[in-house]
Amino acid sequence: MWFFRPSGFAGANYRRNRMKKVLYLLLITLLLLVGVSVNAQEVEPEYYTVVKGDTLWDISGDKYNDSFLWPKLWKFNPQVENPDLIYPGDRLLMPSREELMRMLSSDEEVRVLTAPLTAPIIEVPEEKPVKYIVAKDLYITSGWITSKYSPTGEVMSAPHNKTILGEGDLAYIETDEGAMVGDKFYAIRKIKKVKHPKKWKSLGYHIRVVGILEVIGMDGVDNDIPKVVVTTSYEEDIIIGDGLIR
Repeated sequence: MWFFRPSGFAGANYRRNRMKKVLYLLLITLLLLVGVSVNAQEVEPEYYTVVKGDTLWDISGDKYNDSFLWPKLWKFNPQVENPDLIYPGDRLLMPSREELMRMLSSDEEVRVLTAPLTAPIIEVPEEKPVKYIVAKDLYITSGWITSKYSPTGEVMSAPHNKTILGEGDLAYIETDEGAMVGDKFYAIRKIKKVKHPKKWKSLGYHIRVVGILEVIGMDGVDNDIPKVVVTTSYEEDIIIGDGLIR
């Protein structure tokens, strides 16, 4: 037995299949757009709220394990006019360490590469040493301001009862963190109290780095007293009683 379909049946079936394909493509596009939107919302900038006693030096050390990254952190926060004067309640943008290291100094050139359309070329930048806004030694000796003077060790004594130490001199130190041969310490000194230039409120103490010492051995009956040599002495000589930090 033969059945006859209406002459318009094939055209209607074609249109329905075509409509299904269009709806399917629209659904896929919508799902992709939603996924991109969710990923974009997941990447949110991180901020840090300054508390009393904070310095850019301390924050960089805590967040990035490298206090010398403070100039780059400052560069990410142009609202901070003076890096030595940050106040409780200030909000700082905290980029990732990778973003800090990728930041281009003003004297670096950005090169634009043209690539053939057939295959993209990705240039992996060579890691460069950290560049400082000011000379590193000048920055180190300028020190910082903090409300709490808390060294982790102290220069205890020196051979021949010396009290003033310069480069090449030997000394003995005491530290709460322990020490091994090859470890280096900054010798620091509390210089004076610092007040706000307008409000005249105490901002803390000016701490200055006066030198660098390196552990070269262990002395004492129990081999527990670190022996150090002064590898760097800045404007002021190191004296017995100066504090130590890593």
